[in-house]
Amino acid sequence: MGHIGIYLVRPIDSFKKNILLFNTEKNFNNKVLACVLLTILPWTINGFVHNFILSSLGYNLPIIFILFVTSTSYIIGTFSFLPGGLGVREIIYVGLLETEYVPVEIGISAILINRFMLYLIFSLGTSISIYSYHKEINIE
Repeated sequence: MGHIGIYLVRPIDSFKKNILLFNTEKNFNNKVLACVLLTILPWTINGFVHNFILSSLGYNLPIIFILFVTSTSYIIGTFSFLPGGLGVREIIYVGLLETEYVPVEIGISAILINRFMLYLIFSLGTSISIYSYHKEINIE
């Protein structure tokens, strides 16, 4: 095997070894459960935010339906290959809300308010991270 082959085999062997070690750990099921819960948590929080927004606009829908609408629009928006599912997520969201007789205007308002809040929270978090990193390395 040539020089290139050695560089390919070592990472693959290391990956196999680490996967086998991960699977044989005693608390493997706990780690998988924690990963699943941490994946579901943001989607659930976002569903409750949508519920709050829609109820503020005067439409009280079942939380299970709102969680379904939110999750479906996010999943389909992810597969659209557009940044952030831009446009696709909103169309799916508004279309699914129309099945419960929510007007298009209310659906568009709700998703735009949510997008604004989401971008605002991410921008705030990023600003805090940059500020704390800037302060940590003492750049003036």
